[in-house]
Amino acid sequence: MLIFLYIALFILSVFILWHCLTTNPVNEAICRNVRLIPLENMLFMYLSRRRYELAVHEALAQTGSSQIFAAKVLGNFTLFVADPVVAEQVLSRQFSKFSRRRVS
Repeated sequence: MLIFLYIALFILSVFILWHCLTTNPVNEAICRNVRLIPLENMLFMYLSRRRYELAVHEALAQTGSSQIFAAKVLGNFTLFVADPVVAEQVLSRQFSKFSRRRVS
């Protein structure tokens, strides 16, 4: 019984290692042709009582302005839209363009 637990733990650790190595935010940013800005860890920002949006604005000021940029947030690749016109285009999609989706 204990051997199955060790095997499951080994398989889980290999999967987590593989996932961390293949999902690199730098590679994601290069593939999607967006700028990657460096952000601090959210836990450290919370402990030092810094606001997250201020850190994003500081990082933007250091790297230059861009309409669409990316960052690694909570271990995931996240896209940010800084221009209101682009945000309006992204958020105002018609439902008729999305086929095979149920609306309840």
